[in-house]
Amino acid sequence: MIIAKQVIVIIIVIKFNVGVMMSNQGSGGNVLAAICSFFIAGLGQLVQGRILAAILFFLLTWVNYTLAATGILFFMAVPGLIFHLWAVIDAARYKGRN
Repeated sequence: MIIAKQVIVIIIVIKFNVGVMMSNQGSGGNVLAAICSFFIAGLGQLVQGRILAAILFFLLTWVNYTLAATGILFFMAVPGLIFHLWAVIDAARYKGRN
């Protein structure tokens, strides 16, 4: 159910192009992107218009958290957390192409 909600949010962002023009590191757009990535890994990158990075961060985090949820591979939560934090930091520090 949670994954379905995340997919719907991502589709809405892509469909309606709810992007934010980013300026420099520390800009309001980067803060918004970091907050988005905190809740859903990769969503901040999607808001910034970096679709490939968004997909990679989402999948890496989702796969690790899913494996951890099985109970047998509970230790996979650690790499999942690392990828999730990396997504937040990456969204916050993104400088753009200029």
